[in-house]
Amino acid sequence: MSVDNPQEQSSSKKWITIALILLLLVSWGYIIYDKNQTGEIIKQDTAQITTVTSEKDSLSALFTAETTRYDSLKTTDIDKDNQISQKDKDLADKEEQIKKLLAKGNLDAHQLAELKRKIKSFESQIDGYEKEIAMLKAQNDTLTQEKAAVMNQRDSIKQTFDSTKKSNDSTIDVGSTLHASNFSVIGVDVKNSGKEKETSKAKKVNKLHVAFDLDENRIVATGSKQLYLCITAPNGKPLSVESQGSGTFTPRDSAEKVFTQKVEVNYVQGQRQTVTTDWKGTSFEVGAYKIEIYENGFKIGGGTVALRKGGLF
Repeated sequence: MSVDNPQEQSSSKKWITIALILLLLVSWGYIIYDKNQTGEIIKQDTAQITTVTSEKDSLSALFTAETTRYDSLKTTDIDKDNQISQKDKDLADKEEQIKKLLAKGNLDAHQLAELKRKIKSFESQIDGYEKEIAMLKAQNDTLTQEKAAVMNQRDSIKQTFDSTKKSNDSTIDVGSTLHASNFSVIGVDVKNSGKEKETSKAKKVNKLHVAFDLDENRIVATGSKQLYLCITAPNGKPLSVESQGSGTFTPRDSAEKVFTQKVEVNYVQGQRQTVTTDWKGTSFEVGAYKIEIYENGFKIGGGTVALRKGGLF
């Protein structure tokens, strides 16, 4: 039975130890290398994620700016045609698609590229949309100006027409007013027997007899006409008795005026007519009485009668 040489055993152990040390060093080296590689990969992945996130944020900001511009254009006060309305729908659809992509958490390179493409397309469509809106607005502004010009022209024509019509109406209105002539005003003494006698003595007069002609007028239509008889006493006061039909009216050229009597006349177009009327009173003073006849707001004639004192003088 042989016994190993102690020197050989010592050498064998030495080499085993060295081998173990080398193996350990290799293991540590691999671990360190692997860790470094893993760290580098993590670093690269982190950098890539950061880049993707940053680009997504940039695209999101661009999209927000474009949607704001689009919202502003949508509210432009113009009359949109069918073509613009269809573009509104297309842009709204694309906007919704982009919102869905942005709502996703992490985007891969393909999704990011798709998002970028959609936003660029959205931006390009809005550029075209903006140009068409501007063109329509310019057209609307032109139409508005043309409409304003037409309206001003219409108003001017209408004003001229109204002025001419008013002038013509005024001419016709004046032409449609009767005219009185051949005035006769006399004092009458009505006896108890009913017999009447013309007189100029104031104390004997108890009635004024007024007669005049309505001249021919081919403009005035046949029909009932109202004449206002105004009698002014010598003292300047109008004769007025309400129970005898006196009242007030407003002439065209003055304020309200008292009339003594209203006379209804059935006028026949184009014919001369004689009108007579009487005004009864209890007493008449000495002096000149002024008689005026009004029709259609205009004075159409008048006359006077002078009543004197009784006796020789």
